[in-house]
Amino acid sequence: MNNIITILSVAAIAVIMLLMNKYVKNKSRMRLVLAIMFVLYISTFIIIGMLKDS
Repeated sequence: MNNIITILSVAAIAVIMLLMNKYVKNKSRMRLVLAIMFVLYISTFIIIGMLKDS
C-alpha cells in the first residue's frame, strides 16, 4: 500500500512539473514553487512515518 502511494505521488509531481514547464514563463518563480512543494512533500512523509511508529 505504501509503495503505491509513493509511486502515485511521484507521478503526480512529474505531471505538475510538466504542466508548469508548459505554462509558466518565469522559470525562477517556478523553481521557487517546486522547492516549496518538495519540502512540503518530504515533511508530509516524515509526519506519516512518525504517526505510523507511534
